[in-house]
Amino acid sequence: VFAWAVARVGQSFAVTYHEPLRKADGHVSAGPSPKAIAVVSAGTSALVAVIGIGLLISPAPTPLGLSMLIMAVFCGMRSANYIFTAVLYMQRRDSVRVWAAVVLAPVKLIAVAALVPLGAVSAAIASVLTDAILLGIYLRTIYGDKKR
Repeated sequence: VFAWAVARVGQSFAVTYHEPLRKADGHVSAGPSPKAIAVVSAGTSALVAVIGIGLLISPAPTPLGLSMLIMAVFCGMRSANYIFTAVLYMQRRDSVRVWAAVVLAPVKLIAVAALVPLGAVSAAIASVLTDAILLGIYLRTIYGDKKR
């Protein structure tokens, strides 16, 4: 839950680009630069990683700290995905997000089930895997279409 909350920084950042994107009919050049997206994502990821390291050196159970470190990767990708969701919405291509969610939900559940032998970290790993796929879909959709 902590990683999800921190990743919302990406969504808040994206809101600052709504008006420019709307005026540009969703053209990606009116949105945040890839560098800015990377900085926001790296910052959110680093924050969650620091908490994970703190948990590892504390008396907390080791799997909790490991899960938090894995979720740091998720957090960075989710921050970017929140930004890309806003861009897709302004491009009137929100259906990409919906279909990706429909397809990836069962994939995530299957991944969690397959990773159960790994214990507490299985859900974190499944989250990273599915968000990596989602990130790839969004990048291809937004930057692969040179007209947008």
